Amino acid sequence: MNRLLEVLAQRRIHLLLACVVLLVLDPNPGSPALPGAVQTAVRAQAGGHPEAALAALETAVALQPDLPGLHVAAAHAALEAGNGPAALDHLDQADRLLPPNPERTCLRGIALQLLGMQSAALETWQSEAATCLQQPDILGRMAALALERGDRRLRLETLTALSRLEPDNAQVLLDLGISQAVSDPNLALPHLRAARRLAGRSQGLASDLIQVILDSENASQPEYTLAQVGQALARSGHWREASWAFEHAVALEPGYSEAQAYLGLAYDRVGQDGLSALLAAAAAAPDAPLPQIFLGYHWKDRRDYDQALEAFTRAGELDPDNPAIAAELGGVYEAMADFVSAKAAFLAAVDLAPQETGFWSLVAAFSLHNEIEVSTLGLPAARNAVALRPDDPQALDALGHAHFLLGDRTMAERLLRRALSIDPLRAETQLHFGMLRQAEGDPGSALAAYEIAQRLDAGGSVGEFATRLAQAIAPPS
Repeated sequence: MNRLLEVLAQRRIHLLLACVVLLVLDPNPGSPALPGAVQTAVRAQAGGHPEAALAALETAVALQPDLPGLHVAAAHAALEAGNGPAALDHLDQADRLLPPNPERTCLRGIALQLLGMQSAALETWQSEAATCLQQPDILGRMAALALERGDRRLRLETLTALSRLEPDNAQVLLDLGISQAVSDPNLALPHLRAARRLAGRSQGLASDLIQVILDSENASQPEYTLAQVGQALARSGHWREASWAFEHAVALEPGYSEAQAYLGLAYDRVGQDGLSALLAAAAAAPDAPLPQIFLGYHWKDRRDYDQALEAFTRAGELDPDNPAIAAELGGVYEAMADFVSAKAAFLAAVDLAPQETGFWSLVAAFSLHNEIEVSTLGLPAARNAVALRPDDPQALDALGHAHFLLGDRTMAERLLRRALSIDPLRAETQLHFGMLRQAEGDPGSALAAYEIAQRLDAGGSVGEFATRLAQAIAPPS
């Protein structure tokens, strides 16, 4: 439970009890069901069921719509249940019955945020800054919104305020250190060190950032330090903050092609268009493979496979010994249904790095997904992957699925169960296990596996395929 839910849970019980007190002080003989509805809400909330609490409070409100405490309690329950419209409706009713109250204004901001009205939420909280901006849960939400919107100034301001309220919160200190590191790395060191001290070994990103800042300190090139900070953030998936670090690096040194390339990649990863930055990097360093690789990612993500192929081909010419480039070429050729070229590219990758499990797994996946040369290509590649890393669930899954496709269900089940024992949350393995169970005449187990795959990869290709398979065998409703 996050800070917001903890605060709401604590307040809500008091509010519900206050409603009960109101009922005792001002009984309404015409609504004998009202106390029971409120007590039901109290029990539901105490049991961690905000939806049920809200439903009970809605019943209570219908019985006595002019009892303001019911509306406030219902607004709290609606917020915890993630029901923004209901929260706003009850806050409106409470405002009609009660004098203005800053706490309700803060709750209104949360409801607006749940509805995706980010600007309105920020304006609402800022209108009662003396109250709202002293609440850690509100500041945390503001900091998250600032990051989502790309507002560096607001992100830094809210995290600074939050760190004063929660000086021993390792995550807050880490986030504050990151926000400082993207423009002034040395200023970030105290907060990063405090985050590492509080979180211990679990805080690897703080350690990584401290290390890259200290390692580049003697370079006397702040743009280099910023670029290293950006790369550390990118490796950990903090693409928005990484883009800010690369922006600062490029602003200090406009000809810094590597930072420019990473800036374009970071823009792409956060939903912006990184093409102009990538093209600028490629023009500034025509003999560097990195901008071409990132250009390949850019076009591949947009399914412009002709341009992706051109970029990866150029990258391969500049760095012919890089197996990752060969693997990317294989993926592009596969997407273009040029399976002959795809096979050659994937095999080139394993030739360049025969001890890397991942490249053998790519060869196996190519063969198995397209059911091309399963016995002579997919099966041996999967065996090589498992031999190199016997506990790799991806490799075990590939080998199990290869045996399934070749009709050896006993071996397939043994390998797929082993893969699931290592990583039961791998969607593709659940899909393959469902296919196996379906082939063995166990539709119940197959449906269970397909449903897990759907949840694990909702909206993805594996989840969609699992949905189609499940629909084909699901019993009629």
